[in-house]
Amino acid sequence: MASIMANMVVRNVFVYGTLLAPEVVSALIHRAPTSSPALVHDYHRHGVKDRIYPAVSPAKGDKVYGKVLFDLTEWELEVFDMFEDIEYTRMVTTPILLVFPNLQRSFVPHTRCHDSLQAYIYVWASDVELIGDWDYEAWRRIHLEEYVKMCEEFASQLPQRTKD
Repeated sequence: MASIMANMVVRNVFVYGTLLAPEVVSALIHRAPTSSPALVHDYHRHGVKDRIYPAVSPAKGDKVYGKVLFDLTEWELEVFDMFEDIEYTRMVTTPILLVFPNLQRSFVPHTRCHDSLQAYIYVWASDVELIGDWDYEAWRRIHLEEYVKMCEEFASQLPQRTKD
């Protein structure tokens, strides 16, 4: 079984900040991948001092809500790596997929056939101070439009796409 696990290719990413916005993801990779609400345990989402985007860091017993983007190509993973830059380290995590029963606001854990889903998560690796919590809805109201423009500019300067 260990050899099977070693050969697994992770093509999913757990997102928890600006990449929750479909507009941001589309600006970067020019499509909207299939996704599902999810959470990861033992992390905390923070604001970053003097920045408008968040970061996560390990925090035993805490959890972060976000979503999993499924079946990304190698090129799309490279785009996310370039976008997250050296401030983040891409690591593997095991998110729990969530569903909204009857369109209620509460999350209910859901797993597919009890399979372990693996996804990458971008964990804060910079010396810049993490502060308080980060509010996605407030960020979306205040910063989304300008942030999408910045992402479109970023994407326009990327090297040519390679085939997967």
